[in-house]
Amino acid sequence: GTDPERIALLAIKNGLKSIPVVNKSNQILGAIPPRTIFKILQNEGLEDVLHSAGIHKFKDPAIEIINASTFTHFKKRFPWLLVGLAGGIMAAFVVGLFENVLEIYVLLAIFIPAIVYMADAVGNQSQTIFIRSMSLDKDLKYWFYSIREIKINTLLGIALGLIFYLVVLIGWKNHFFGMIIGISIMITVVTSMIISILLPVFFNKIKIDPAVSSGPFATAVRDLTSLIIYFSIAQIMIYLFL
Repeated sequence: GTDPERIALLAIKNGLKSIPVVNKSNQILGAIPPRTIFKILQNEGLEDVLHSAGIHKFKDPAIEIINASTFTHFKKRFPWLLVGLAGGIMAAFVVGLFENVLEIYVLLAIFIPAIVYMADAVGNQSQTIFIRSMSLDKDLKYWFYSIREIKINTLLGIALGLIFYLVVLIGWKNHFFGMIIGISIMITVVTSMIISILLPVFFNKIKIDPAVSSGPFATAVRDLTSLIIYFSIAQIMIYLFL
């Protein structure tokens, strides 16, 4: 009843060429040979790569991904791209809500791609590491792991926010908008990390492979959140100080 990925990871972690199989009474029923472990590793690794691209439901991806028909590929790839499309439409709607601000302060529009990219880059890093940690350690203490990640991403956010602030200050001679963009980056980095941990935990709790939470779905959530944070901070600071 053990998840195949767990079997392969146990073999690697303990330097074993085969893994014994026991029943509920701990009686040995046999062993999983090296060839099977290697195939599990190959399939699980390929599945993770496919999931990160929003492609799911290949039973034997190492073979099917090459031999599948055009329509099969379409069926398996299209649904999650619709999720990404929905996220893109919602993001456009969020930008539209702040159209008046963007018309007056064009510099805010220039940095939209940078804000969205940083959210995705940090989110992908955090989510990849977290999902792998969940696979390696089934008793992973989420709270302590999250505290460490918050510390790491707070430092990353401060460093990246300071860099963006200096870029705006030097390139555009604008201290105020440098502050807006720098603060937005700091908060976006930490928020993206939190989303990237909460999504896999949620999917794991409802007995769905946490890797499903990666790809277009996670990207849409992070993009939407980062835009809301960015424009909210901009509007609040413009209202208070200009």
